[in-house]
Amino acid sequence: RRPNMVEAGGLSSGEAASSGLGSLPEEAAVGGDEAALLAWLDSDGQVNATGGVGNVSGVTVLMLSAQGGHERVVELLLQRGAEINLQRSDGE
Repeated sequence: RRPNMVEAGGLSSGEAASSGLGSLPEEAAVGGDEAALLAWLDSDGQVNATGGVGNVSGVTVLMLSAQGGHERVVELLLQRGAEINLQRSDGE
C-alpha cells in the first residue's frame, strides 16, 4: 500500500491536483515510485519544478521524497540535478 500525501505529511489528495507540479510527480515522489519519476523526468519534467499547497508555495518532488523517507528516489533526483537548498515559502 502506497502512503497517501496526508500520511506522508505532504499534500492532501485534493491539493495534489491543484498544485503546479501536477499529481503524477507528486504522487510518485510521495509513494517512492522511481519508475514514474524517471518517466516524468525523461518526458521533460523539471527536477526543480515547484507546486503550492494552500498558502505555501515552493514544494518540490525532492522535498516530498525526502519527507517520505525514499532514499533511492532522493538519490535519483539529486543525480538529475535537484537543488538541495530550495525552501518552501514558509521557510521549511
